Amino acid sequence: MNKKKIIIPSLIAILTIASAGTIVAVSQVLADTKPIWSEVNYQTNYNYYDSLEVQDRVFASDGNQITASHVITYPDGAKTDKNSILLDQVGNYMITYSALSKEKLYTKVEKFNVHYGAYYFESTKSSASYGKTERADSEGLIINLAKDDSFHLTKHITFKDLTKNDLLIKGYISPAVIGSPDFSALTFKFVDSVDPSIYLRCSYFSYETTIEGGWGYAGAGGNDQQICGWLASKGQVYRGEGTGASMMTSFSGIRRNSSTYTELRDDAYPFQVSLDMKDSVSWYVYGNAYFYKAFIDKTQYNDLSFALSAYNKSQEKISKYKNPDLYYNRGVVHAYLENYEKAYQDFKVANSIDETLKSNEICSNIMTTVSTTCKLIKNQCGLKPKKLAQIVATIPNNLKDDVKYAIKSTSKLVEGVNKGVLITGKIVQAVKSCFEVPICLVCVDYEGEFVCLSLYNISKDFLQSIKYMVSTFVVLDPVMKRIKMKEN
Repeated sequence: MNKKKIIIPSLIAILTIASAGTIVAVSQVLADTKPIWSEVNYQTNYNYYDSLEVQDRVFASDGNQITASHVITYPDGAKTDKNSILLDQVGNYMITYSALSKEKLYTKVEKFNVHYGAYYFESTKSSASYGKTERADSEGLIINLAKDDSFHLTKHITFKDLTKNDLLIKGYISPAVIGSPDFSALTFKFVDSVDPSIYLRCSYFSYETTIEGGWGYAGAGGNDQQICGWLASKGQVYRGEGTGASMMTSFSGIRRNSSTYTELRDDAYPFQVSLDMKDSVSWYVYGNAYFYKAFIDKTQYNDLSFALSAYNKSQEKISKYKNPDLYYNRGVVHAYLENYEKAYQDFKVANSIDETLKSNEICSNIMTTVSTTCKLIKNQCGLKPKKLAQIVATIPNNLKDDVKYAIKSTSKLVEGVNKGVLITGKIVQAVKSCFEVPICLVCVDYEGEFVCLSLYNISKDFLQSIKYMVSTFVVLDPVMKRIKMKEN
């Protein structure tokens, strides 16, 4: 079995957080038995980042045999009812089993401890030891990595405090046989300590031909983005595996040129990874991680505020080269949040740098969408006074005494979140927009005021169920945004 041998003098980082759960019990009537818990077998101690499978437990009492539910309590107090977890916190864990018999709750607690470790492998086929290889002078952690296995470092680092002079990883490759690389690619993955779905990959790729070889390429990418690397000799960015920034690190232990080759010391040309959060590109990549999570993963749209902050930092630190994708991506975020004037400006800049993005067309569509919406509101969707009065008369304008919300007209809303406020009205007409989200609907409230209602996370079935000038809407804690546009 081929193994990757990598020596890492400097180590790094992974942590995660769990969530809370609920308790449920299922009972089954059996013969009379004495109150007793079935046995489980947990270790007293586990290693950091081990996986734990919760063992089933049965409680027998008064003729009932009850399958117990469980809640796992982490060292930081967080709780979960998952059946399997990753032991990603150091300290004391507690598993509380619960069973309800004849309206009485019985519990049983199991405890264990998790010890901290500097690293771990995903399989038992790999190994690591401290020292140095025969063809090197510098010492470090010697990693014998089996095929398809991964090596995890568990030290926590804070990226915002780093400069390009701070090394995250430094090491060298030692092939089992000189002249024959054991592998052709080496990837480092840096995972966000709070949200593990956000990560950055740094990859090295071997370059070997019959004529020349003994060097390679390097690149990086956020989340599932393509690996990108800057090839200085050609002054351009290369995308995809196997290309990128040229590097001198040899995967084979030799440098080949025409018909001759030179044998190299293992540590003659080490690889190293550093992140300079003081430069524009790093902040751009960081912003893209949150951008991807929001628009591709479609999980947490709140992450868009983080994407905007990172993109703004990237713009602040631009020196010479202006990245059109920075402005384009930020424009998409602004448009989603209905910051249309800022979106318009970003798309304009993106187009001035790279016309192939065709973001000028988006600018025109933004102006059309905003202009159309304003006209519909101003002209009250062309409704005649009598028809409008009939629609307004059917809109509820009072609440029951036990409802803890204050009903208000849309004209009384303040900018931002209106906590404890309820608005209601009729949906009059949809606005054709250049963006799929948000859905824009022109509505009228019980005082005859027209507004645009912007909806997020709405299904197609919901949209098809709307009957214009008939369907009533109710919004709790509405967010008010006044939109102004002036074409430059």
